[in-house]
Amino acid sequence: MKKKVLTVLPSIFSLSTNNDYTRFIPKETIQERSEKRWQAIGVRLYSAIESVEPCVLNNVQKKKQANKATDNCTI
Repeated sequence: MKKKVLTVLPSIFSLSTNNDYTRFIPKETIQERSEKRWQAIGVRLYSAIESVEPCVLNNVQKKKQANKATDNCTI
């Protein structure tokens, strides 16, 4: 049994030459993929913060627009 496993083991870890693996190669550059991931993280983070504390985000948006918060929310 042990000998059988040892003879099959190398074939498990080798790539077959009959298959085309180019579909697994990313078409975007590393920078493009990184930027895309960070944008997705930002969207999820914003959504999480908004669901927990929408008042904070309202203040941040208003500060960006008018450089001061005008509502009754506190940060």
